[in-house]
Formats: sequence, structure tokens, C-alpha cells
Amino acid sequence: MGTNIDEIELRGSKMIKLVIALGLTIFFSACASQSERESEIEQRKIFDQTKEEKSRELDQQAAREQEELARQQAAVDAQSERLDQESDLHQKAETEQMDSPEIATISDSDVGDTKLDVQAEVIDTNQKNLLAQRIILFEYDRYDIPQEFIPVVEAHAAHLLKNPEIQIVVHGHCDIRGSREYNLALGQRRAESVRRAMRLLGVADDQIQVVSFGSEKPTAHGQDEESHRQNRRSEIVYESTSLP
Repeated sequence: MGTNIDEIELRGSKMIKLVIALGLTIFFSACASQSERESEIEQRKIFDQTKEEKSRELDQQAAREQEELARQQAAVDAQSERLDQESDLHQKAETEQMDSPEIATISDSDVGDTKLDVQAEVIDTNQKNLLAQRIILFEYDRYDIPQEFIPVVEAHAAHLLKNPEIQIVVHGHCDIRGSREYNLALGQRRAESVRRAMRLLGVADDQIQVVSFGSEKPTAHGQDEESHRQNRRSEIVYESTSLP
């Protein structure tokens, strides 16, 4: 009898332990499941946040690319416009090579009389003062000789007529505005304008050479309008052995 009771108690104790172990297993399993669910939720939040940030980055990158494309297109359009202007300038230069510059007091019909008058005159003080002036200034983007500088051109032409052995070089210059190619072409036209005027006054072609420096040799280095004005010029340069 006593043995049966012991067996029953032993079985009861085992049963209790089994129930406790099963309960703990269920409890820990539930805790693990809850932890996994919380971890999954947290990972999903991180994923959604990362996805949203990535989407914003892609939108910002697309906007930057669009801005860059617009900037490049604007640069291409500006370059195309400059090339068109330079092409027009070269075409006009070719068609006007045989034309006279826009000088109000000089015309083909007056060349003969002007040449005779210049050869007959004695250089006075005023002419000496004019010969001391070697620079002709031009208006912005123009190559026709301004009215105020026509006497300077005429005085140097008279000196060359009286001294056919003398040779000069006319330098053409521009301010810094415009491309290098455009300024070289414009400087060439300014120098050519002075040479054509002197040829109309009777100076021999082999006495005058021309060269363009564009904007590469400024006489004034400021960025104001007066500096630009001083740089828009042609310079009459005599050979060192034939200075007036």
C-alpha cells in the first residue's frame, strides 16, 4: 500500500514538472514570437524609411540632372548665337573688302583733289600735333572711323604721301567683350578701315600693313566703360627708322 502511494506521488510530481516545463516552453515561445514580430515591424519601418529617403534622393537627382540639361542647352544656344554673329561678321568683311569705310569727309570723287591738296600743303603746327596722335578710337562693335579722328588719318596720309619711302603698320584692337575669334575679326576690320581711308587719300598700298590683336593687348585694364573705350582702337605704328 505504501509503495502505491509513493508511486502516485512520484507520478504527480513528474506531472507537475511536465506541466511547468510545458508552460515555460509555451511562455518562452510566445515571448520569442512577440520579439520576432516587434523586430519584423521595426525592420519594416526601417525599410519604408530607407525607401522613402531613396525616393527623395532620386527625385533630387532627377531635378539636378534637369537643371544641368537646361544649363547645357542654354550654353549651347549662346555659343550658337555667338558663332552666327561671328559668321555674319566674316561674311560682311569679305563682301566689304573692296568697299570704302564710312568716312564722311572722304569719297572717291574727292581723292584726286585731296591728293593734290595734301601734296601742295606745308605741314604746319596743327598737322604736327595731329601726327603726334597715333590712336583712333571706335564705338562699341563698330569699325567705321569716327568724325573726330578723320583729321588724324588725313594728317598721317599726307605725311606718307610726302615720304613714299616710309612704311607703317596699323594695329587693330578691341575691348574684352566678345569671343577671341570675334574680336580678332573686328580688330582686323578696324585696321583695314584706316588703311582703306589712307589709300583713298592716295597712299601707296605697300606703305601700309595691318595686323589685328583682338583683345589681347589692352591699353587700359579696368572693367569700366572708359577702359573699354580706350581699348577699342587702331594704332598707327611707324617703322623705327621713319618716325615723323
